[in-house]
Amino acid sequence: MNMQSSNQAASIRRRRLLQASAAAVFVLGGAGLGTHIARRRQLFRSSRMLMGTLGEIQLVHDDARLASGIIQQAFDEAARIERRMTRFDPQSEIGRVNAFGHLHGMPVSQDTARVIRRGLDWAQVSRGWFDPALGRLTENWNQDPLPQDPEKASLLGRTLFREVKLTEAEKNTEVRFLTNAPRLDLGGIAKGYAVDRAIHLIREAGIEQALVNFGGDLRVLGGRTASSGWKVGIRNPHQKDEIAQVLKLRDQAIATSGNNEQRLEPASGSRFVQHLIDPFRGHAFTQRLQSLSIIGDNCCDVDCLATALFFHGARETRHFLEDHTPSFRSLRYS
Repeated sequence: MNMQSSNQAASIRRRRLLQASAAAVFVLGGAGLGTHIARRRQLFRSSRMLMGTLGEIQLVHDDARLASGIIQQAFDEAARIERRMTRFDPQSEIGRVNAFGHLHGMPVSQDTARVIRRGLDWAQVSRGWFDPALGRLTENWNQDPLPQDPEKASLLGRTLFREVKLTEAEKNTEVRFLTNAPRLDLGGIAKGYAVDRAIHLIREAGIEQALVNFGGDLRVLGGRTASSGWKVGIRNPHQKDEIAQVLKLRDQAIATSGNNEQRLEPASGSRFVQHLIDPFRGHAFTQRLQSLSIIGDNCCDVDCLATALFFHGARETRHFLEDHTPSFRSLRYS
């Protein structure tokens, strides 16, 4: 194969990879994903649907059976977290809190309490730009048409996280709403937490090289090889079949928020809604920034910050990270 043909083939493979991945962040340098574990140079991988997205786990091991078991445990852990923290199931912990938390304290597991606490902490630090209590504003955003609700309009700028009380005790942890306004939506943090828990279990199993990617919330353990990092691509927000940047990560996490996937015209009330909601305006207004990636040492925090800082300018984002997470960095695409 000549050089031109080789380049064309590589370009075709890259376009196919980009088209196959809907996430803003995805893994490069490997074969296509599959539902079964495949072995290549002691690299094992598996993928499945979870948390409303495609989850992928890769790890380096010398035993296919053991690798399969470790990957299964990590996926099971993510599924357990989803069952507890989804707001779409009225029987989940979050579903019960949202239904009865305004009446009395509702018990939650230590896992759920940990995620709520972290979310409330970031809500406080970000002054409400990340707010896990905005469930009333987000609950109908996947419907068509978008309802015009005066009650919801009254919630804008209210920093609802301040109306959530988490009481943590050794044997019993409860969540209570101080008013009837808050509803918990952990969509901006639970997936990152699930990635961190999966990495924790993989590390506890003795694995030193692994990657967990749940729909673009991604964290790596070590490098893909002993001498190189894991190659991760960030999608060009303007051209979905192009890569904007390639990163090589070692012992890091990345999450990306974008303004380009779905749109909303506030005046018309029509659908096409993105997952980012301005908590002070109540709609996802169009702005120059199309994509914000946060890179740090854990996925739970970068997941929150990619949301909290999306509506901020470059200087504000830089100063925020310097003040609160100096080891973190951001990548912006306008």
